[in-house]
Amino acid sequence: MCLSEIIDFLPKATFVIDVEGKVVAWNQAMVEMTGVKTEDILGKGNYEYALPFYDERRPY
Repeated sequence: MCLSEIIDFLPKATFVIDVEGKVVAWNQAMVEMTGVKTEDILGKGNYEYALPFYDERRPY
């Protein structure tokens, strides 16, 4: 089992950003919480992950 499969299996909403600020993991619980599909957020930077929560790009 690879790390991305483990993250997706987690019951709590979990996402991971890399050192460049790009989303590298977004689990199913995040999809259910935000309505944002994994394939639509992976690779996005510039605080894109904050939009579903704050309606603006900002650091968590």
